[in-house]
Amino acid sequence: PVNDNTHPLVEAHRQMRRGKETQPRWWETPVNELNHQELLQMDATIDNLHKTFLARLNEKTAAASSSMAPPMYFHHK
Repeated sequence: PVNDNTHPLVEAHRQMRRGKETQPRWWETPVNELNHQELLQMDATIDNLHKTFLARLNEKTAAASSSMAPPMYFHHK
């Protein structure tokens, strides 16, 4: 038997998921179709992603390095 409280929650989740599927994905827009503000936002987002990636890479490298070899660190340009 289905719990009467579950159905509205499941339906709300489905509607939310459908809404996300119809939202445009700005990162798929060709660069030449972006305005100046959108280009600046994309640049900042990519820069943040790059910094996060390098931080995680450095964490993994430091954790995996042995005591015999110094850890390699990667730096943001």
